[in-house]
Amino acid sequence: MEASPSVSNDLVLQYYDELLEEDPTNAAVWKRRISVLRRSGKIELAVEELSKFLDTFYTDSEGWLELADIYSECN
Repeated sequence: MEASPSVSNDLVLQYYDELLEEDPTNAAVWKRRISVLRRSGKIELAVEELSKFLDTFYTDSEGWLELADIYSECN
């Protein structure tokens, strides 16, 4: 499921939560969830989730770049 104008962000987040309950090591779903949080303006939650993600997948360079980008936007 992808976020689109016809699907609410809450519904997409709920779907991703269900997928992550089944497989918490699914990096692709975790990244998509973080992206939806960020796009919907839930920056603090996105940073929190991204930090948890990077604690698990600490070699993910895209994740580190995204976290740096969020921090640079927030000053």
